[in-house]
Amino acid sequence: MGRSVAARKHPDDCRQQHGEAAVRNVLRARRKEDTKGVWTIALCGSLAIGLVAYLWNFADQALSAACVGHVFETLASFEEFPSERTPWHSGAPGSIAEYAYGLFCDGRWRFWDHPWRVVPTQLASDPLLYVFDDFLSSSEVNAVLKLVSDLDFFSSGLKDSVDMGYRSSRTSFFPPGIAEEDPVLLRIARRIHATAHVPLSHGELLQVVEYREGDKYELHLDADPDVPRVATMILYLSDVDGGGETVWPHNLFNGSLQEGPLPKPTNGSETRQPMQPYCDHQSYLKVQPKKGRAVLMYNLKREAVWGDIKQTMVNENSLHGACPVRGKRSKWVLQKWMQYKSLA
Repeated sequence: MGRSVAARKHPDDCRQQHGEAAVRNVLRARRKEDTKGVWTIALCGSLAIGLVAYLWNFADQALSAACVGHVFETLASFEEFPSERTPWHSGAPGSIAEYAYGLFCDGRWRFWDHPWRVVPTQLASDPLLYVFDDFLSSSEVNAVLKLVSDLDFFSSGLKDSVDMGYRSSRTSFFPPGIAEEDPVLLRIARRIHATAHVPLSHGELLQVVEYREGDKYELHLDADPDVPRVATMILYLSDVDGGGETVWPHNLFNGSLQEGPLPKPTNGSETRQPMQPYCDHQSYLKVQPKKGRAVLMYNLKREAVWGDIKQTMVNENSLHGACPVRGKRSKWVLQKWMQYKSLA
């Protein structure tokens, strides 16, 4: 009988055990509910992210179609000769479509890493020549240089020693697949063409050139009757220690075509007249490389022949060259040639 009394549990102990079991059941139920809640939130979050990604992709495709379609054509058409229109820029008056293009298509108004207004300075009227400081933002330049590291470069000069002395640098091109898919390159290409008033379909491949110490490109024309490049845009991707200027030997430093201290260069697409005297003389028009700076030059002019008929001619005054680089820092250039006729 004593064992029976010893084995009997106190009522309070039973209540405590039942209470602990109830608490455990409640906690277990809550954990299940919490787990369900977490999974529900995760599922809803995934669906929301997927929906946003789908809508973003749809909007991006629609915007891209607008950028290369109707909106772009309001900026770039040959109803007027391109060089007869002031380059379009963020400070220029324009239509809502132009401002929308600048905001959504070519990024010229991405004020978080780019100047609010990039306004051209006209350097000469014959050839028509403009310079834009901060045309590219620092982040855009860095992104391009990062892409450049994956390109295959070749010597810009030809194999014989005469041509190597005429042009010495390393050159490469961005393949169409990269140029059309990389958002930075696509944005830059759109900005170049919109600024020059030349449709995207008229553009050649984006060219990248590295000029190392002593490298140069003697006096030359970018256009000829067989390759009617209406405009050239040169974008400097780096600063240099010295030299490396782009020089126009027909123009004095103030842009005029007056006679200078040196004789006028002979005409021709690739004259063998030495460039160095024009590089050394302070009287001639030169643009110094500067990271983010761009130069826009129009290479063609109109000549009236047989009354109202217009004929496109190469402007011999667009003759220019790249002076030798001095110092260890390379001169990096991104270049875009745009032709008078569509290449599509």
